[in-house]
Amino acid sequence: MKPELLPLSNVADALASGAVSPEALLEASLGRIRARTGACTVLTPDGERGAHGREGRRSAPASGKPLGPLDGVPIALKDIFCMEGVETPAARRSCAGYAPPYDATVVRRAQAGGAIIVGS
Repeated sequence: MKPELLPLSNVADALASGAVSPEALLEASLGRIRARTGACTVLTPDGERGAHGREGRRSAPASGKPLGPLDGVPIALKDIFCMEGVETPAARRSCAGYAPPYDATVVRRAQAGGAIIVGS
């Protein structure tokens, strides 16, 4: 099974059941992104650093931390959504190099749900 090819509707279930680890899913997804020229304009710090602790949250639900519906699921957003400190060119040369000082609502909500935003 290639974890990066799972339909989104099955990813959370595969992570919850332990059929795939967040790290394996993240690395497979990043490998696919890197192999495709132009798949992502920018890789985010989360995508570059890894799942930083998501594995622990999945394996220790007794910790009292609620698991979000997207916990450990790597996602990429269009480069029109502002991510604090991450270049957001919005496919325009005039915005090249712009790194906003705030996160867009969609970014905050995805992160609150446990998603790992890997790029835009």
